[in-house]
Amino acid sequence: MILRRSIVLAAVLVGAGVLGFIGPTEAGAVHRSNSSSPCVVSPDPVASGGALTVSGKAGRSGDWVNAYLYYSDGSWVMLGGSIGGGGSFSLSGTAVATQASLWGPFYPAPSGPATVQIYAGSANRDLGMVETCRFSVS
Repeated sequence: MILRRSIVLAAVLVGAGVLGFIGPTEAGAVHRSNSSSPCVVSPDPVASGGALTVSGKAGRSGDWVNAYLYYSDGSWVMLGGSIGGGGSFSLSGTAVATQASLWGPFYPAPSGPATVQIYAGSANRDLGMVETCRFSVS
C-alpha cells in the first residue's frame, strides 16, 4: 500500500515537473494566436524611418496593449496604448529601432523582415502575448 502511494506521488511530481519545464506557452496557458483577427502593420512594407500603424484585437476595452516590433538585426522598439471598444487597438509610431532601452537612442529600422508581438492586460490581469504578425521594412 505504501509502495503504491509512493509510485502515484512520484508520477504526479514528475508530471508537474514536466509541465514546469516546458513552460506556459507550450502547456497552453497564455499565448494564443487569434487567426480571426490578426494584428496588421500598415503600410507593409514600411519605409525605414517612416510612419506605421499596428492594429488588431486583444483583450477588453480599457485594457493596456503593447506592441514590440523586432527587426532583422535584433533591434526593437515598443509602442503602447489602450484597447478601445470591441477589443480593437491601433498604435501609431515610426519604423525606428534601438539596441539599448525604451528611451533609445533610436535609429532608422534596418531593411528586411520584422515581427510584432502584441501583449495585453489590465491592472489585475496580465494576458501575456496574445498575437504575433509579420511585416517588412524597405
